Formats: sequence, structure tokens, C-alpha cells
Amino acid sequence: MLRVVLYVALLAGLFAGAVLWTGNAIGAWEPPTVPLHAPTLSTETPKGKKQQPKKHHAPVKKHKKH
Repeated sequence: MLRVVLYVALLAGLFAGAVLWTGNAIGAWEPPTVPLHAPTLSTETPKGKKQQPKKHHAPVKKHKKH
């Protein structure tokens, strides 16, 4: 019985060690470097240019019920 407990503990330890070792190797434990916002989306308007109003499309015609 003691031998089974030791084997299970050994296998669990090997599995945990493999997970931690591989996670460290691929950099999984380091904090991600995520920008605050996407660089393509700018919240500021370019200086010197006025913001033009958006064009609205023609209203959608509703179908008549038969």
C-alpha cells in the first residue's frame, strides 16, 4: 500500500514538475505586455483637421404586409 502511495506521489510530482518546467520555458509565468489600447485605434483627432460629420444612408423602406 505504501508503495502505491509513493508511486502516485512520484507521478504527480513528475507531472507537476513537467508542467512548471515547460511553462517556464515558454514564458507562461511572465506578465503579458499588452498595450493599453490598440495602436491603430486613435481616440484623438489629428491636429489641423476638423472632424467631418458622418454621412447617413437613405432610410430603409419597409415591406408592405400582404
